[in-house]
Amino acid sequence: MTVQLKLKDIKDKLKDDTLDLSLYELEEVPVREIGSLTKATNVNLSLNLLVSLPTTFVTLRQIVKLDLSRNMLIELPENFGKMTQLKYLDLYANKISRLPLSLSELKNLRWLDLKENPLTETVASVAGPCSNMSECQACARSIVTYLSTIKLYVEEERLRRLKDLNKRVKKKLQDNKKKKKKNVEKEYKSDEDKINSQIEDNSFQDNNDDALGYVGFLFVRFYGFLLLV
Repeated sequence: MTVQLKLKDIKDKLKDDTLDLSLYELEEVPVREIGSLTKATNVNLSLNLLVSLPTTFVTLRQIVKLDLSRNMLIELPENFGKMTQLKYLDLYANKISRLPLSLSELKNLRWLDLKENPLTETVASVAGPCSNMSECQACARSIVTYLSTIKLYVEEERLRRLKDLNKRVKKKLQDNKKKKKKNVEKEYKSDEDKINSQIEDNSFQDNNDDALGYVGFLFVRFYGFLLLV
């Protein structure tokens, strides 16, 4: 049975800037109700039954400190990077295996815990052990930098694919002059939309694990070198 909290119940849990909604067996986040509490910049949603967050969760942009630990989150919304005020993010003990590229936009993030998640080997290496405050601070910096690197790589790959597509269309026009130009342009638009869709829904990442893994490997080596100098 899904637990639903009324606005009055939630208001009663607000103390100064801290809203504690832990241990309520919540399966859904009461986004609208939390959003009405503009003073709630420190939100604790730990120890609930959350499997996912709605895309509207990012409307809670007043949140500076967010605790989502010990839930069952499989992933974060692709638009999670819009929560630009976030400085502290606890994702300990969830079921997250991949992170949205938009996390690269969290430039204010100072603390991140990703322990006890089934992360890919590369992301786990970038995140580090997160066993104390300094390591969680390093995790925040490393993950944001890493995802920024991957995002740049993905964008370059998208441009490369579009360039290749443009070459194929030109060749097809030359090889098949009898074919109407409008039909060829229609095919181009369809292929272009397909490429953009792959980038937006991250299927590009899912289908190019080896390439991204290599980019991640180079990042880990290079970033580790910078930490030593």
